Amino acid sequence: MKARFLPIALMMHPLLLSGQILTFQFNEGAGTTAASTGIVTDPLTLRNTDGTPTTGLWGSPGSGPSGVENDLALNLAGADGMGSGFSGPNASLTALSSLAILQEFTITGWFRTLTSDLGRASLLYLQCGVGHLSITGLSGGPSEARNRLRLIVDPAGNSFPAIDALGAFESLWSSPNEWAFFAISYSGVETSFYSGSIALPSSLSATSPAASVQVPLSGASLWLGTRPGHENPLKGSLDDVRLYGTALSPAQIEQVRASALNQRISVEPIAGGQLKLTWIPAPHLGLQTSSNLNGSGWHSFPDTEGKGSATVAVGVGPIFFRLVQH
Repeated sequence: MKARFLPIALMMHPLLLSGQILTFQFNEGAGTTAASTGIVTDPLTLRNTDGTPTTGLWGSPGSGPSGVENDLALNLAGADGMGSGFSGPNASLTALSSLAILQEFTITGWFRTLTSDLGRASLLYLQCGVGHLSITGLSGGPSEARNRLRLIVDPAGNSFPAIDALGAFESLWSSPNEWAFFAISYSGVETSFYSGSIALPSSLSATSPAASVQVPLSGASLWLGTRPGHENPLKGSLDDVRLYGTALSPAQIEQVRASALNQRISVEPIAGGQLKLTWIPAPHLGLQTSSNLNGSGWHSFPDTEGKGSATVAVGVGPIFFRLVQH
C-alpha cells in the first residue's frame, strides 16, 4: 500500500514571530469584522459585492485547512465568477495603523478555489499611497504558463513595477476544492515563491532577483479576495493570511504552514534532553524524523507503528517530525 502522509508535521525549531505584523484567521464566526492577531490588530470588514458589511462570509465549522470544528475560513464562494470580468465579496480595511516602512517581507496564506483556472483572481491587494502591492493568479496558455501566482510591487503607481515576479506552475494551486498553501518572501535582493498543501510540506516554487524597494504600510488600504471595487474576485475560500516584516527562511515558512493545521500531537520535555511525543494512534501509523525539509532524509522512528507515543533525544538545531501511514 502506498504511504500516506497525514497532515501532521511538528517542527522543534521555534517560529520567530517578532515580525508577524498581520494575521487573519477568520475564526470569529459572527459579526462583520475579522480581527488580526499580529502586532497590528486592525480588523478587516467583511463586505458583500455591493460593499455593504455582511455576516454572511463566515465559513462553516471545520471549513479551514485543519478541518477541526473551531477552524473557519473566509467564504468567498458568492462571487459571480473567478477573476477578470467578474465581481465578488471581500474582506477589507480602509487604513492600517502607523507602521514602519517595509524593506523586506513575507506573505503567507491558504486558498481553495471552486475552479481549476485562477483567472487572474486577486488574492491580496495593498494600496500604499499612489503605489500598490498585489498577489494575483494567472491563467490560460500552456501548463507551464497558467495557474501561477504573481507578485507586483509598484511603489510609484506608474504601471512600471519595481517588482513583477512569478511563481512556477503548481498543480496545488489549480486543484478545485483543495486547500493550497502559498508563501511569497522578499529579502531585498530576491523574491521567492513557496507552495504546499494539507498533506505536502512547503517547497520552493521559484526564485528570481529583485530590485530594492520600500513598502510604506502606514495608512495603507487592504483588500483580500478582490481588487478595490470588488473586481477580479477569488471564487472560493481564503484562510490564515499573514504578513511578516522580514524574509522568513524555508524552515520558518514550513512552520507557518504546519501551524495552521492544528496538529493533534503533544510534546512534553523530559529528563536527559529528551522529548515525549504523543498522538492519536491508528493502524500502520508511525513517526518519521528528519533534520531538513528538502524532501529527503526522512527516517522511520523505530517501533512506533500502531502506537501513539515515542521518546526522542534532541540536540542542537532543528528537528522535524511527521506521521506516515503505510
